[in-house]
Amino acid sequence: MNISPLEDIPPTLSHKIRKYLMLQIWRVEQARSLITLFFWSFALSGIFYDKVAWRFKSIGLSPSKDVVLITLILTLFVVIGIVTFGFIYDRVLRMWEFKSRVITGKDIFRHGKMNDKEIKIYQELWYPLVKALNNIEKEGKLQSTLKTVERWVKNKEVIFYELEKEEKGAGER
Repeated sequence: MNISPLEDIPPTLSHKIRKYLMLQIWRVEQARSLITLFFWSFALSGIFYDKVAWRFKSIGLSPSKDVVLITLILTLFVVIGIVTFGFIYDRVLRMWEFKSRVITGKDIFRHGKMNDKEIKIYQELWYPLVKALNNIEKEGKLQSTLKTVERWVKNKEVIFYELEKEEKGAGER
């Protein structure tokens, strides 16, 4: 069954070119972070080359003859430094964690009225599923989730920050 009359029109050369160019742009965007890392590393290596090239004499490299090799070694050090900084920033300092909580807290879509279809889905699918899992588990860890889903269906409104508070409270016990 043909819904759109445009499906019968064969793609023109301009459409094929546009599609090809969009694919190439998408590929470049996917590799952007790595490309940026190496461009910045090469740029910083070039900036610091004059300041540190004389130190490579001790390992037998001549600053005037081995420019490419010294630049590659400097680039490797810069890449290792950036990746190390990123690892420390992510795993040790956890600087992103508070920012993501603030952003999530300001999200206007965190709660909203449920339509009739969503209410039916929660009543017929999710509530019985959570209830069955709670019965199987026998520890009662899902009681707060059951109460939350019941409240959502009763009030016809989903409020996600209620779950976050309950999960946080359960984790502190």
